[in-house]
Amino acid sequence: MAWLLVALFALSFTAAEAEQLPPPTGLTRNWLDPITVVISWEEPRGLPANASISYLCTIRNKEKKERSNKTIWKLFTEETDSDHWNFQVQTVSEDKQHNGQKKYNNSSPVTFNISHDKQKAELVKDFKCVIDARELNCSWIPANPSQNLTVRYRMDGFGDEVRHGVKTCDNPSGAGDPGRHSCTLQRDVSEIKAYSYLKETCVFVETDTAVSTFRPQLVVNPPLVNVTEENDTLKVTLASRLPGLEECTTFTLRYERCSVQEYRNITGYNTMDISYDKTCRYEFRAQTLLGNNCFGTALASQFSDPVTYGVDNPDRTLAIAATFISIVLSVCIILLCYCFRKHKKILWPNIPDPSVIFKQMMNGNNDLKAPGGNLYTPVPEHFSPLQIRTAT
Repeated sequence: MAWLLVALFALSFTAAEAEQLPPPTGLTRNWLDPITVVISWEEPRGLPANASISYLCTIRNKEKKERSNKTIWKLFTEETDSDHWNFQVQTVSEDKQHNGQKKYNNSSPVTFNISHDKQKAELVKDFKCVIDARELNCSWIPANPSQNLTVRYRMDGFGDEVRHGVKTCDNPSGAGDPGRHSCTLQRDVSEIKAYSYLKETCVFVETDTAVSTFRPQLVVNPPLVNVTEENDTLKVTLASRLPGLEECTTFTLRYERCSVQEYRNITGYNTMDISYDKTCRYEFRAQTLLGNNCFGTALASQFSDPVTYGVDNPDRTLAIAATFISIVLSVCIILLCYCFRKHKKILWPNIPDPSVIFKQMMNGNNDLKAPGGNLYTPVPEHFSPLQIRTAT
């Protein structure tokens, strides 16, 4: 009978519902800069004694959930295009019963709408930065050239050192111009972290009433092309403008030889030997390709300006001209021969040998006979009939 009472007591204990924790209260937000906001709240009132709790934070726009043991949470908004976010926080129990179940149920979530101090707007277009070993050479087109824009930048992250490292792009070139504006984004980190700084740069452009935050589009420069001649070979050397990134850098070489275009991919080395035809003019262009293990995404430069070597041999042009003239002269001679043959009776009439006539006259033959040869017969001439009319 005793064991039955114990079983009934245990069953009633497990069937009892766990107590629900109270939710956080007093949510506030504070923008540290245009891309970092801090959300804080007060500890729930009426918590059970000795209860171990944490907070489950959720950004509904990104469906991202994180736990926090503090009543403060930092949100990095650079990657979100919206100007407001729905933030939810609820109290979560860390205590568990002996059977592994939670001792307390989670509280109901509290929703807090985070809005920006300034309206989000597209203030610039085609903002891109050319990667340099020490800086980013950036340029953009203002959406409204009449607006006075402030361009600032820093590395992403939440640390105070990072946030206090915000820099302003002073005196950008092209101010007031509807075309491209430009500015150099400097860095002040060690050589080892140089490229990490460049790829993690965040930019925010502001006016008095609007703000735009984003990561700039990265662009890489084409390589430097150098061509030298050794015997009957051209050595083409490509020099990257980004030292230290050889492990993820490849090149594409495009060249023309006697106006015939060819392509070569250079991987793992930066020198190529090409057979040299001294009667041809060569034109070289090259492109830099960066793998995604350098900056998180694959990058390809434009092709470089052409580098030429050699000239087209002028003797070839003369040889072609001489061949053409010879063919024309041969055709003319053939046609001339054909015309002479066709009209030879007019040009060269058949004249009899006069010696035959004189021989018969010397022999005193009175009865002259026609010579055996053909006498010269003059070519008949054409006469127009003469008409005489009497005057009346």
